[in-house]
Amino acid sequence: MSRCRLRLAHRGDTGTVSGFIVVVAAALVICAGLVYDGGRIVAARVRAADVAENAARAGAQQTDLRGGVITIDPRPAGTTADAFMVSQGARGRVVATRTEVTVHASITVDMTLLSIIGIGSRTVSATRSSSGVTE
Repeated sequence: MSRCRLRLAHRGDTGTVSGFIVVVAAALVICAGLVYDGGRIVAARVRAADVAENAARAGAQQTDLRGGVITIDPRPAGTTADAFMVSQGARGRVVATRTEVTVHASITVDMTLLSIIGIGSRTVSATRSSSGVTE
């Protein structure tokens, strides 16, 4: 009879450890998602800055010689910078003047592990400018 009472006394704890393991496993997946997807966001931010900078440089190379003065030709500069962004898989806007080309590039990053808990894609962006150099 004592054996029966012993079994009945411990029945209330059944599954307690399983619940704890589920919570800990979920927390570990979320932490791994923050590390992995967070790293991808940082890398995309660096890439957006690189794309914006190189697009601005490419646009600033579109020069015009008027009256002996070298300036940036805004229309081809904007077209060149935009084409460079598209070729790199980025989107954004370009503002080109006779003295400077400014590029705002955006890249969308899809979440891999964090999508499990409902965090979708994130967009990162960077703005860089380049001016014509006359020496």
